[in-house]
Amino acid sequence: PYISNTKRIKVKTAIIYSDELKNYDFGPGHPFRGDRFASFFQLYEEKLGKNKNFQLIKNSEPASDKELKLWHTQEYIQVVAAASSGTAIPHLYQFISQDNVNPISGKFPRGIERAARIIVRNSILALDFVQEKRSEKAVNVGGGLHHAKSGYGEGFCFYNDVVIAARYAMEKYNLKRILILDTDAHAGKLEHLLSF
Repeated sequence: PYISNTKRIKVKTAIIYSDELKNYDFGPGHPFRGDRFASFFQLYEEKLGKNKNFQLIKNSEPASDKELKLWHTQEYIQVVAAASSGTAIPHLYQFISQDNVNPISGKFPRGIERAARIIVRNSILALDFVQEKRSEKAVNVGGGLHHAKSGYGEGFCFYNDVVIAARYAMEKYNLKRILILDTDAHAGKLEHLLSF
């Protein structure tokens, strides 16, 4: 699905998606459920599937530790990975807020860490598509998890794909300024994160 000729724009809008996003799910009783991503894919197929202005790019490659460390601490990355695999973490709430666990079981969501890494990687991929002129616009379905601090997850966010993509853009493409529009219903938390 990649476009090899970067001198000519062939896709107006690239929509970056992964079937594995269904695993970004906090479980029953939590407002953030993984089935929302399947609903998006179904809607895309019905409304835009035959529209040549849109191209669905499926990617399930997760972000590397190096990419995550553009914002997050090594200790935090290790805690999230271990908790997601089912390891009991003493003092877990030093690393995540209570809204980042299942409200019924009180447990850390199993398998969510890989889905969070895919979301980060897809934000980087969306950025590359636009910067390398493979598309005019790119959308990361699932992206915008901007509440995660460097060593603390909150607001349903474990890895901050927004800050990581901004830092990646500055590093790879030598961009000096980045504009981020926060349209989240509970906006905020980005101002202090981007003062680097």
